Amino acid sequence: MEQAVTGRIVKGAAAAPDTQLVVISGHDTNLLNLAGMLGISWLLPSYQQDDVPPGGALIFSLWESPDAGGHSVRVQFIAQTLDQMHDATPLWLSDPPPIANVFVPGCSTAQEGFSCEWMDFRRAVQAAIDPAFVQ
Repeated sequence: MEQAVTGRIVKGAAAAPDTQLVVISGHDTNLLNLAGMLGISWLLPSYQQDDVPPGGALIFSLWESPDAGGHSVRVQFIAQTLDQMHDATPLWLSDPPPIANVFVPGCSTAQEGFSCEWMDFRRAVQAAIDPAFVQ
């Protein structure tokens, strides 16, 4: 995301600065570790708070404001419901899985979607990372 905002290469980045989509696959424990680091939480229909069902995804999306020239980040959690899984319901735009907008402490606003200004999000992420474990 930093590369997309600045247009400069960042050492260790997962993709080139002009990449439109980056998918990083992991396990439920990886998602829960990220949630714990950032102090985030979600709730979807048919699940307990912070449950990570099969196929669940934590989405970090970068938004550019054309009029303001700035960037913001939205965090969401998405997963099909237990009924959708049980019934093998095809997921379409007209019948999607539920999505929870996620509030990020230290940067989210009360606006719809709980967006974070880019620099505030960057600071929140950096505060969550112990420098002793980063080279």
